[in-house]
Amino acid sequence: MKHAFSPTLPLLLLALVWSAALRADNQFEIDDSLYAMYERAHRLRASEQCLAIADSMLAEAKRIGDEKAECIALTIPMRFYRNRGTLENFNACCDRLRERARETGYMQYYYYAYQTQNSVLINKDKMYEAEQLLGKMEAEAIADQDFFGLAICYNAMGNLYYYRRAFLIALNRYDESIRLYKEKTTQPYAGVCSMASIASIKARDYERALRYIEEGLSLKSLEPAAKLTLLERKGQALFFLGRDKEYKQVSREYMELREKEGANNSFNVEFFSILDPIVDGQYAEAVKNIKRLGPERVNPLLYHLTLKEIYERTDDYRSALAEMDSMYELRVRHFNMILDDRYSGMSAELDNGRLEVEKARAETENARMEVDRVRRNRLYTTVIISITALFTIVALAIFLAQRIRSTRKLLAQNRLLEEAKTHAEEARSHAEEARSHAEQAQQRAEQAQQRAEEAQLRAEHSEQMKTIFVQNMSHEIRTPLNAIVGFAQLLAEPDIAATFSDKEKHEYSRLIGGNADMLMTLVNDILNISDLESGKYKMNYADCSCNEICHFCLKNIELRVPAGVNMRFTTEVSDDFSLHTDPQRVQQVITNFLTNACKHTSQGEILLHVSLSENPGNVTFSVTDTGTGVPADQAEAIFERFTKLDSFKQGTGLGLAICRMIADILHGDVHLDTTYTAGGARFVFVHPLTQELA
Repeated sequence: MKHAFSPTLPLLLLALVWSAALRADNQFEIDDSLYAMYERAHRLRASEQCLAIADSMLAEAKRIGDEKAECIALTIPMRFYRNRGTLENFNACCDRLRERARETGYMQYYYYAYQTQNSVLINKDKMYEAEQLLGKMEAEAIADQDFFGLAICYNAMGNLYYYRRAFLIALNRYDESIRLYKEKTTQPYAGVCSMASIASIKARDYERALRYIEEGLSLKSLEPAAKLTLLERKGQALFFLGRDKEYKQVSREYMELREKEGANNSFNVEFFSILDPIVDGQYAEAVKNIKRLGPERVNPLLYHLTLKEIYERTDDYRSALAEMDSMYELRVRHFNMILDDRYSGMSAELDNGRLEVEKARAETENARMEVDRVRRNRLYTTVIISITALFTIVALAIFLAQRIRSTRKLLAQNRLLEEAKTHAEEARSHAEEARSHAEQAQQRAEQAQQRAEEAQLRAEHSEQMKTIFVQNMSHEIRTPLNAIVGFAQLLAEPDIAATFSDKEKHEYSRLIGGNADMLMTLVNDILNISDLESGKYKMNYADCSCNEICHFCLKNIELRVPAGVNMRFTTEVSDDFSLHTDPQRVQQVITNFLTNACKHTSQGEILLHVSLSENPGNVTFSVTDTGTGVPADQAEAIFERFTKLDSFKQGTGLGLAICRMIADILHGDVHLDTTYTAGGARFVFVHPLTQELA
């Protein structure tokens, strides 16, 4: 007898295979159905649908008692709001995850929340706030005696000081992290060894870098990608030590491993393409390769350090000294950035200092009132003791007088005497307690006074820093203001104005208008920078057309295009191509690029171009002109505040600084293309297709 075919049998087999595969990939070792929900939320992490899935996963985890899955579910909205840049909701999710992780005992997620918050602050160049957060994280890890959390904390501290270019301090933190990983945990730490090695190379302590690299390579279960990175660091250290023979061996080992694993790491290959010709004595080719890549691709410090090595090997000590000067300028520039960050932190502390002063004054006043109250209580206690003593004497006299009368009266007087003695003892005890309270209140008053004096000193220091800032700004404001007042006075005087031709009057009026615009731009730029640094600068995200944004910017700038200059627009996207961003902020960046191009271009053309292929996964807006151009060594300086290469050109020197800050908020990048050598300059704005943090 033939059996009928059942369509449910293949589905059942497919379900069993899927369930087995899911259990194999369940890296968190939680319930399989909950892990499937997590995977789905991860795939939809850019959409708000992941929040609903996270809520469902959290509710189901609570129902079946999977506490680890609860913590993992709470990480989903935290990463979603981090990628959206919604910091208020992101910080609230971090607090919620920390609270539940401590309740359940899964402390790795407690410190994961801290680590994620710290990375967000570093990405936003809020180094001062990141340092404060890591200090709090360290104190809690020590109190919890959580060595894994402490190892993560010291690693994060090392990264913070690395990005601040304080390499020696960073290395001390990396050493502490590696020690804890080795002695107190079983977790891999190849990434810490890799960061410590590159920090040692940039600190020019190459032997120390080799020690970190060898320790990382000796770890078990080392991933191929991590081994490739460590081999690259080893090659760099050996090269700078002049151990060329060992370097060649490492270079061959690196290429063999890369070909075996099929790794795709073009940056490392290009860096070896620089070092290999140097070791082979082909210095001209090496210089050509490294200058083709430029400091941004190679890393500015390694770029100048490698060129210095080439010039020293060719006995060109003048050029080697110039590269040393360039490295010194990099350090000074970064040190100034750290000072700006410190100043922002101190400005934030100013208000806190004032609040502390008021609080200390209130505590001092309360302490004085407490002292007065204790003194009054002491006086009342003394009176009570005196009255009690008098009452005791009277009671004793009555007892002696009535003793001979009856036994009953004698017993009653005895009881009364005992009660009086008890009251006296209690009164003495109260007096001692009152004296102790008075001494404690006096100590609190002295401590409050000391805190008030310290807060006052901090407040005075912060006020001094703000005064210096206002003095620096006064020069930028006076220049256009003096021009406006001077030309206005010339036109306002009838006798003087009569001597001018209509053309001269028109020119003076134009100068007044131009300086007024420049003054207004300066004020707007200062307000924009203030909002950006204080976190009040709000983004209004919407889906918008890239081409419409560009046409709008070209329309606004067409009256500023000099005669004899042709302005063009090309694009690689269709008119219906949509980008999720804040259109006004993107227009502000592109308009600033076009305005600068008009200022510095007197003939030729200005080209605005939109590209999807130049930086895959991003939309690239670029403005290319045939003007005066920007020297390569000024490629980063022009993005600093009040920096103008041509002091005779109008402008505040704040526009490009604001462009970079807007790009950071949009998780993009703004820079000068130093590889462009066709004449003029090319400014680039890279905007991610999806709003995810780097």
